[in-house]
Amino acid sequence: MLDLNDRVGAHYIFTKMFSVARILSRGDRATFFWPNALMTFSMFCHVCAPCHEQSNSNALGLPPLTPHLLAQYAAAVSKLTSQDIDNPISVPALLMERAHINGRCVDMMYAPFDHVNAHAKVVIVGMTPGKFQAANALRSAQQTLRQGKSIEQAAADAKVHASFSGEPMRGNLVRMLDAIGVAKLLGIGSTARLWGDQSALVHFTSALRYPVFVDGQNWSGQPNMVRSAPLRKWLEAYTATELQLLGDAVIVPLGPKVAEAMRHLAKLGFVDEARILDGLPHPSGANAERIAYFLGDKAAERCSPKTNTKLLDDARHSLCQRVAQLQRH
Repeated sequence: MLDLNDRVGAHYIFTKMFSVARILSRGDRATFFWPNALMTFSMFCHVCAPCHEQSNSNALGLPPLTPHLLAQYAAAVSKLTSQDIDNPISVPALLMERAHINGRCVDMMYAPFDHVNAHAKVVIVGMTPGKFQAANALRSAQQTLRQGKSIEQAAADAKVHASFSGEPMRGNLVRMLDAIGVAKLLGIGSTARLWGDQSALVHFTSALRYPVFVDGQNWSGQPNMVRSAPLRKWLEAYTATELQLLGDAVIVPLGPKVAEAMRHLAKLGFVDEARILDGLPHPSGANAERIAYFLGDKAAERCSPKTNTKLLDDARHSLCQRVAQLQRH
């Protein structure tokens, strides 16, 4: 069995093969190409059991693979101290990959964000889990594992405890999703229920699925994840295959950098561009004026010059149209 870095590389090669297979699936060559791609990938990493367990059908009728790494890291997670959990970047056993980009040290660390809600109808995609989210996920997984419960249960618990739930971000996002018709699309009164009794309808993830740090600090979008080869590899090797498991779910990217990443994956054939609902202002409190204008709570003449009201008008109109079109289908 190959070690983690070798399997990550093999998985990345597989995603490239899968992308080509998606394109070739439009013609007769798909029936030849896909079995050879799968055979080649299995030679690299023997199709590890955690990946195989995550398989599901796709447009080709064949199983996409997404890494499920908690089984590999369970022993290390169980042994973490409170200090380790609060500062996961200090724990060598959690380091997944390291890259040096323009003189900056970029680390991808493990935290249990493996669980996929394959029945979700909407996917909310952030940038990458930050230090606080990573600590919450690790703490939850450790507690579940120490109780003797399964790896899968630990992964599911960790995802729930660390999911996007802070205020005012959640409240802002709910109001914007409701304003463009997502609640109606899902058949619920308000998207606020996605954090309550309708949580089965939503999947939370990140463009860079596992926590990424730059020089020890939370990654905030630079280096660019599409233009930087190492980060692009992580995007394609992990998130692309995760989104493949989610079928016809609509994708809500939080912010322009995440939207750019989702469009990149659409060009590779991993997601349907028509189901990407990009254009929402980022729901953070720092974006209060743009959100207020988007929602109609603030008039254009009262907005500062930094707020491009025309751009927000166009985005709102486009989003409402796209959601209405999805509802008709």
